[in-house]
Amino acid sequence: MTDRPRAHPTLLAALTKATPARITKKLDASPRAAEAWAWAAAEGRWTVTTDAGEVVTVTGAVVSEVGQLGCSCLLSPRCFHVLAVASALAVDEGDAAEPAAAPAPAGAAPEGGRPAPFEPGAAQRAAARAALAASEERRARGASGAGAVVLGELLRAAHEARACGLPRLGAAAMRVAQGVRALREERPEFTLDGHTAALLELGVVALALATGRADASHVGVARREYEPVGSLALVGLVAEPVIATGYAGVVSYACDGAGRVWTVNEIGPSADAARALSAYGMAVRMGDTSIPHRALVREGLFVEGATGSRDRRLGAGSRVKAVRSGPTTLDHEAVSALFRAPLDEQIARAYASLEGPLEERSAAATLVFAEVEVVGAEPRALVVAAARPDRAPLAVRLVAPSDAPELAYASNLRLLARAPGLRLRVAGHVVAGAPRTLAAVLAASAPAGEATAVVGGEASSQLTLPSEWGGRVCLGLDRLQAAHVAVAPGASPRALPEAASRLDPLAPLRRRLERVALGGSRTLGPGAQRSVDHERGDLGRAMMPEAARALGALAVAAARRERLAEAWLSLAVYERAATRHLLRAAWR
Repeated sequence: MTDRPRAHPTLLAALTKATPARITKKLDASPRAAEAWAWAAAEGRWTVTTDAGEVVTVTGAVVSEVGQLGCSCLLSPRCFHVLAVASALAVDEGDAAEPAAAPAPAGAAPEGGRPAPFEPGAAQRAAARAALAASEERRARGASGAGAVVLGELLRAAHEARACGLPRLGAAAMRVAQGVRALREERPEFTLDGHTAALLELGVVALALATGRADASHVGVARREYEPVGSLALVGLVAEPVIATGYAGVVSYACDGAGRVWTVNEIGPSADAARALSAYGMAVRMGDTSIPHRALVREGLFVEGATGSRDRRLGAGSRVKAVRSGPTTLDHEAVSALFRAPLDEQIARAYASLEGPLEERSAAATLVFAEVEVVGAEPRALVVAAARPDRAPLAVRLVAPSDAPELAYASNLRLLARAPGLRLRVAGHVVAGAPRTLAAVLAASAPAGEATAVVGGEASSQLTLPSEWGGRVCLGLDRLQAAHVAVAPGASPRALPEAASRLDPLAPLRRRLERVALGGSRTLGPGAQRSVDHERGDLGRAMMPEAARALGALAVAAARRERLAEAWLSLAVYERAATRHLLRAAWR
């Protein structure tokens, strides 16, 4: 429920510090206990009645002090019931609830230059050390072993970092805490690769600040700034559902006449897939014009006095004026140019956007547009052949950006995979940790008569969509039916000379990092030594001696129970850089 009180980030840490260890362990064994109790709002406060009849009282919209919680049992407030209710409350993050890109901080170098050095103050160093200690404890225990105490310390570290002017560190700590909580509560938005990336971000930023090796990029920016961008003639592209720990909604993309892709967001503090689906029908306000997201991505919009942020998000200030210009198609010249852009250039742009801090990445910058032909399917992926003028088609995997069952991604990709030869225009985000893989958000029929990837055979399936869809499918929000995909008689899966899934020699290394992120140091116990030696041998034969050395150092650190965090960070930094280099090359 989104109208329940929210918890201040320091609340859980204060409670776990005052509560006996046996009670926190009881909560760790049943982290969702309070969700089964009866919650009711009355007279400006909430009451939560347990199965045994105890009543927990919660006062205030934001619970920042232990005194705002009380229980009818004799142990209150140092009881299981209060702790369980507090841990069930969503965290109040103020204006920082939604991850947001922002302009570079003062002192940062111009684009392409080196950021200016940054000397943290005493309070900032202390906050960085606290965040580093919390991340090291989380890493040693693993996400699966991180209990309420570790979660509370991560939330406290996030709050302290933001309070002393370190928004990037605060956001990183909050993201790790959200991942731990999502796993504890078995929520579908938890992904192991995403949590591993968040843990790496937190470790790198905290270590740089704590050791005095930071620059302006490690500080981050607390608020997004909007600047005038003139008048825009926008053409809608696609809407994408967003579900993450703590927030959900929809992001709509539109293209202007210069080929720039802009975003308009409708995101709120809820991790419910229903929030993302309902946001699709919510209205976007541009000046005195109101238009639902599902219509925005299928129409044109003239905007006068537009404002935008560095990450190409459109603002809706009081001076903005907008007028709807009617339905559009993807055949619009500015949109067609996106699909005709050389694939190599698009991939280079997408990978370049992945190098910055997580909060400063543009969702629009990682989108890749391509004309493709359906080849067949792999487990959890639609395989297509991407057209490249004067070159052989390239095998590309299209995967679902989210596994949430309420979204249409998985069913839509399965239905498209049944139609070999189907020629499409698609758009998706580059998946940095997988070979030739796009997280697909858009599908549309390729223009008739245009040359697209033809792998073999004459049979060509067809995509026939309802007229109100404007010739496109928002893959996470519009649900295809069998009648929409006409499979050509005799159509059969095509074959490509090189499968995309075979181009990742660092996959064993990545799995080892993710095992430690999930299970902690115990995953590198004595029983794992043989498999580690085997993985090191494979890396050596793949001409990757540095990877083999770093993996060996991680195993030694785990065996000696010392410097595990440093060894894990070193290996993770290497893996990220090497993987992006190899996978970017694989696109060529």
